[in-house]
Amino acid sequence: MRTVRILSISNDQHLARSRQLVLESQEFDVESFTSQTALMESQGRSFDVAIVDHTVPDDEKRMLVDELRRLCPGIKIIGLLQFGEVPNAAWDCACRIDDGPVALLEAVRSVLPHFADAASER
Repeated sequence: MRTVRILSISNDQHLARSRQLVLESQEFDVESFTSQTALMESQGRSFDVAIVDHTVPDDEKRMLVDELRRLCPGIKIIGLLQFGEVPNAAWDCACRIDDGPVALLEAVRSVLPHFADAASER
């Protein structure tokens, strides 16, 4: 089975690093960038999932989602929300940061068809 490639976008390097470690512990291939560098650094690369966290300003989130969908057709977008934040309709899934790493992993698996297929076969 092919490795799932994840683009993690956060403006907090400590959050980005801990998120990357959690995802890599489950054998995902993760690249982390800030909202200012994500599009430039990810050009020419293919990603299955993009995770945009709560440290990215709303106007940047909208622009990033639009550009990622243009650059990586089929990419799934997961938005990470703080308490009280409302999910964006352009996202494929939303996950609250206070739900912890297990919820993040479940969100990633929920947007990937081959994980959903494997779960339904059990």
